[in-house]
Order: sequence, then C-alpha cells, then structure tokens
Amino acid sequence: CASDEVCCPVTNECVKVGAACTPPEYACSNTEYCCPDAKHCLQPTTKSCKNDANSCTEGEVCCPLTKLCVKVDEPCTSPCPGMDSYCCPDALHCLTPTNPGVLCDAAHPCKSDEVCCPVTKECVTVGDACQPPQMQPKNFLAIVQDSELLQQ
Repeated sequence: CASDEVCCPVTNECVKVGAACTPPEYACSNTEYCCPDAKHCLQPTTKSCKNDANSCTEGEVCCPLTKLCVKVDEPCTSPCPGMDSYCCPDALHCLTPTNPGVLCDAAHPCKSDEVCCPVTKECVTVGDACQPPQMQPKNFLAIVQDSELLQQ
C-alpha cells in the first residue's frame, strides 16, 4: 500500500486512512448461481427444459448445467472447477446436479448420497467448499470512490 493507505483486513485492498472498509458485494444474489457454461448469474425457475431447450418463456433461457429455465443476470466466473458444478450461495459448496431438470421436494426426495439444493431445487452431490463470485475489483473500487464522493 502507499504511504497514505492501509490494508483493509476485510477486503485485503489498499484503502485511504479513514476510508470505509466494507466487503465487496457478490455478483450473484443469494437466489442465483454462477453457471460455469453461461458465465452469468442465473436465477432458476421451477420449470424444466430437460426435454426441450426452447420451452422457456420470454426472458428466460435453458441452463445447460441444470436444465432449468433461468433468468440471466450479471456476468460472473464460477469458483468451482470444471463445467459440471456451480457454487451454491446457500450451501457455500460446489454442487453437481445428478438428475438435471428434475426437481426435488418431500414427495420427490434425493438419494441417500445427495441433497436437495435450496436454490435450484435439484438433487446434487456436494463438492468442495466455495465462495460465490464477487464483483470485479474495478467495479468495487468505483463503488468505494463513489461513496467517498458522496461523503464529501
């Protein structure tokens, strides 16, 4: 850091002495997941597109990973390895759908080695721990600079 800056223990970013030290916002909301194929935050619906990728309504697309109709949001980079899992913002683990396009609930439970993802409502296997993708640093710095301008 420069002589008039300190390292923020929350973000590990250099900030001016006395400046706000707040964590960056997540790129995806807590009801979205970052699709490694689409490279965007996706808001899942409860409509399957497993049998017909064109069955989604206007404003939705079929996610190639979950086979669910989704609404596309912010660009993101998945922290999970490979193209077969996504970082769940609720479970904070990389999850791999085991039967994409098929929803789980009390009437349709998952197998004993699977869990029902609270975001996609699909049976998944649990992988490594992960943190949902954050906004790009340049966007975070712009937000900090804007907030500093507002305080002046």
